[in-house]
Amino acid sequence: MKNILGDPVKGDNFFGREGSVRLLWHKLERQSLIVSAPRRVGKTSLMYRLRDDPHDGWTVVHFNAESCRSVAHFVATMLAAIRGKVDKRWWKRLNAWARLKGAFSRIKKIDTKLLALELESEIEAGDWRKPASEVLTRLADRAGQTLILIDEFPYFLQTLARDAGRDAVEEFLHWFRGARQELARGGKVRFVVYGSVGLDSVLRRLRLSGAVNDLDVVSLGPFDEPTAHQFLELLGVGEELGLDEATIERILERLGGWYIPFHLQLVFSRLHDSNLTTGAEPSPDLVDRAYEELLSPSSRKYFSHWDERLDDALDPEEARDARRLLTAAAVDPRGITRDTVAALDLPTIEAGDSDYLVDLVLHDGYLVRDGERLRFASPLLRDWWTRWHPEV
Repeated sequence: MKNILGDPVKGDNFFGREGSVRLLWHKLERQSLIVSAPRRVGKTSLMYRLRDDPHDGWTVVHFNAESCRSVAHFVATMLAAIRGKVDKRWWKRLNAWARLKGAFSRIKKIDTKLLALELESEIEAGDWRKPASEVLTRLADRAGQTLILIDEFPYFLQTLARDAGRDAVEEFLHWFRGARQELARGGKVRFVVYGSVGLDSVLRRLRLSGAVNDLDVVSLGPFDEPTAHQFLELLGVGEELGLDEATIERILERLGGWYIPFHLQLVFSRLHDSNLTTGAEPSPDLVDRAYEELLSPSSRKYFSHWDERLDDALDPEEARDARRLLTAAAVDPRGITRDTVAALDLPTIEAGDSDYLVDLVLHDGYLVRDGERLRFASPLLRDWWTRWHPEV
C-alpha cells in the first residue's frame, strides 16, 4: 500500500472501508442514499470504489455538481456523464435526440465537461425537465441497473439557493424526488448523493428537509483503533518504512481517537520524509517532532481549507461567529458547554441561527458532541486552530 496524500485512493490502496462498500450495495438494492461524513474521512475514495468495481449487472455513472451554476447546467452535466457510459445508438432512440444531437455532433470525443456545456446550450432553462425525465425513464428500460453518484450535491443546492433563490431549489428538489420515486418502483436506477457540505443542514436552513425523506442515510466515520493500527502497518510495509509498536501507538495517541485516513497519512508522510532526508528511523520522539511540524507555517496548506470552508458556507457575520465558537472550543480539550456559547455574545446565534452553525461544525468534523459539551473531534485540528486562531 502506498501513501497517497490528499487524493482519493483506488485499487490496492483502498483500505478499511470494505464493510461500507458491502453496506452500500446492500442498501442500493432497496433505495437511493445519502452518504454523510465529515471532511477528509474518505467519501470520495469510497465512491470511486463503487464506480470502479461495480456489482454484476450495474452501470455506474459519476459526476461532480460543484461547478453547476443552474438546474439546466446540473441536468446537462448529468446527461454528459451518462453519455460516457451509454453508447450513442441508445441516445438516438430518445424523443429528446432532436434537441441534443447538435451537442453530440460538436463534441466528437467523450469530454464530459465540454459536452455538458454544449448540452446546456441545447436545454432551455425552463425546459430541463423533459430531457432529464426521459433519459432517466429510458435508463430504467435498459438491461441491468444504473447507479448515479452525485458528488457535491449539497454544494450545488447552496449555489442554486444563492443565485436563483429558495423557490428554484424547491422546484428542482420536488422534481428530483418525483423522478426517484417513479424510478424506485422497478429498482433499476438508484442515486447516491454526497459532498463536503452537510445536506441535512443545508435543507434544514431552506426548510426543505422533506424533499429527501425517501433517501436512506449511510454515515461514514473515522477508522476505529484496530483499523487505524493496521492501516499504519500496511503503509509501513508498502513504503518500506519500519514502524515498531511503540511508534504506532504514539501516532494513535497524538491523534486522540480521531483516526481519519488523511491525518494518519500526514503523520506517516512526515516520518517517511525524515527517514529519506536524514536516515532517521521512526520512533515515538520522531512522531512528536512530526506532529509539531504539522502545526508549522510550512504545513498550513493541509489545514487552511478548514478556515476557508467557513467563508464558502456562511455569510461574513456567520463565519466570524463560527470562528469565535471554534476558538472558544479550542481553549479547553473538553470543549465548551451551552452556557459558554451563550456567554460569547454571538449575534447570529442570538438571532436563532445556532442550529445551522452547530450543524455545520459538527457535520464537517470540526467538533463532536461529548455529553453536554462540544469539543474538537481532532486534537491535531484543535492544536492547529489554537495556533492560528488564538483570539476568542
